Amino acid sequence: MSYIIAYVAFQESEAEYPVCCLRTDIKVGDAVVVRMNTRGGSLKWAKVKSVEFLNWDCKNGIECLASEAQFGPDGIVLPPNSPITHGIWRPREVCVHLYQTGWIPRKPKGSVAKIAYTHTNATRTANIFFRKNGVDVQILPREAGRNPAPNSPISYAPSVGEFTRNDLSHNKVNGLEQMITFADSFRENRSEYAKHMSFFGSGRKDHRIPGPGDRSFEGTMYDLLGGDGGNVYVGDGLSLSSSGRWAND
Repeated sequence: MSYIIAYVAFQESEAEYPVCCLRTDIKVGDAVVVRMNTRGGSLKWAKVKSVEFLNWDCKNGIECLASEAQFGPDGIVLPPNSPITHGIWRPREVCVHLYQTGWIPRKPKGSVAKIAYTHTNATRTANIFFRKNGVDVQILPREAGRNPAPNSPISYAPSVGEFTRNDLSHNKVNGLEQMITFADSFRENRSEYAKHMSFFGSGRKDHRIPGPGDRSFEGTMYDLLGGDGGNVYVGDGLSLSSSGRWAND
């Protein structure tokens, strides 16, 4: 699973294919080496056509830049420690940053959020909730003298306080980096923290998740079944597409 997905084209082909990208320094036009796990783990040269923030679980992924590998008669030799990672490419890096900067880890009640972090500045209390495919922010009035214990329970309550829901899909910017910017701004009690709370926006290629409140029953089912852009087989010869349409196999 990677929040960052690169669309690449292989040699002598204009077709674009999505692959996992575990680094933030990959840009359009870069030549990369892709491991094709769907083709027995073979390595292929490719050129990056676009970089999207989709949070997909693509089987194939970028190992390194082509300039970091060696190309010889016996094939491609990867650099040590590949696949190379760089920057904030998954929610785990955000959680590590929050913990290291004094945010308190919490255990959300229920099954919607997996983990949460709490911090109280001079005027407000903020809770950051991590869902399977999203990061949500809740702002509450400051409660003086009440610091929750690490790993204490917390309710996921969107109707309480100022609540901003962010889906980790089809974002225009790296929402994980923006969440770190929000957390640091809030922790330092800077007034501009509010503008970093939301990173919802439509990217070019992924349309799995429409705007809040617009998701159909079929669309929600598609997400729960782990859809990653292609059809999901449900059973009895029926498949569900990313647009929420049924198809007979």
